[in-house]
Amino acid sequence: MLQASGVYNQLELKQSLDSRFTLFVPVDHAFADIPRSIALQSLPSDQKILVLKAHVLPIYYPLSLLLTTTNPEQITLAT
Repeated sequence: MLQASGVYNQLELKQSLDSRFTLFVPVDHAFADIPRSIALQSLPSDQKILVLKAHVLPIYYPLSLLLTTTNPEQITLAT
C-alpha cells in the first residue's frame, strides 16, 4: 500500500542513504467500530495518502527506544 500510493517514494526522497523508517500499524480490532462508509478502502486516494503519511516517522525507532520516547524528535510525514 505504501508503494502503490507513492508514499514510499516520498519517504525515500526524504532519506539520504538510510531508508529505514518507523511505521505505526494498528491492530485489526482497532478499526472494529469504524463504519464501513469511512473505511480506508472507501476513501479517495488523496485521503488514503494522508492517512498513510500520518502513520510514518521518517526515521527508524527500535521498539525499545520507541517504548521509552514520550515525544519523538521527528514528526510524521503528514505534518
